[in-house]
Amino acid sequence: MSKMIDKSKKPKPAAVYHWSTACAQQFDAGHFKVKTQGRLYGVVSPHARWGVSKTIKGLSLLVFAGPVLEDFARHPRWGGCFFKGWLGQYWTRAFGDYRWEPEDMVRCGSVVLVTRGRIAAITDIGRLWDQRARVWIMRLLDLVHPGLAATLAAILILEDHPDWPGHSWANDMSTFLQHHQPQLWQWEVMAVVFGVWVLFTLFGGEWLKRRQSTRPEGWENDLWRAVSMAKAQGLLPQDYDIGLVVSQSQGHSQAEGLDPLG
Repeated sequence: MSKMIDKSKKPKPAAVYHWSTACAQQFDAGHFKVKTQGRLYGVVSPHARWGVSKTIKGLSLLVFAGPVLEDFARHPRWGGCFFKGWLGQYWTRAFGDYRWEPEDMVRCGSVVLVTRGRIAAITDIGRLWDQRARVWIMRLLDLVHPGLAATLAAILILEDHPDWPGHSWANDMSTFLQHHQPQLWQWEVMAVVFGVWVLFTLFGGEWLKRRQSTRPEGWENDLWRAVSMAKAQGLLPQDYDIGLVVSQSQGHSQAEGLDPLG
């Protein structure tokens, strides 16, 4: 009897990387405090030139490899942040902080490599409510655009079918929109301008400060050494391929990340 193939399981990346503005020593406690919609985000290459990682002034690099990858999933390719999925970003499968035991990690210079961990409850009430609010705001935004599109589609369809229920409502809405079209356009433009102003006020200063990303000196060698240490300690199999190529450049070894997505 042939075995059933589970098509729901997609191939995992060799590792998930997260650049952090915190120093590596802070992660010795085995606790990552989420600040983005209650999830831990990561990319599939430490050299990624897209997404938020390109603007981070990173002090440390968290690397998740091995069994820990079961706690990560590809970011959804739908919704308000659909681009994160298309760009290959990953996030933890459930809401919560991320924790691991000291024996399941290796720290080498600016690199922290974690092989096993778990999603844990957020114990800080203030941060818990903040993260929950961020989740619900995104869910609300996810409903706005499909809702508007469905409403406009219903108006266009019902207006052309007098014998269908709802035709009178669709006809009234169409007349209203046609009558108030100039005013509606003005409100839309004002709403866009106001929204851009609010976003820049809240995040513009931080974005300007982060325009040029920086990486800690020697992080490539720290990454390679961390992988070697993890294999030596039995945290990773000896034949585990983390997607690195070692090249000789001016007398020292350098680890270069390969993007599994090509």
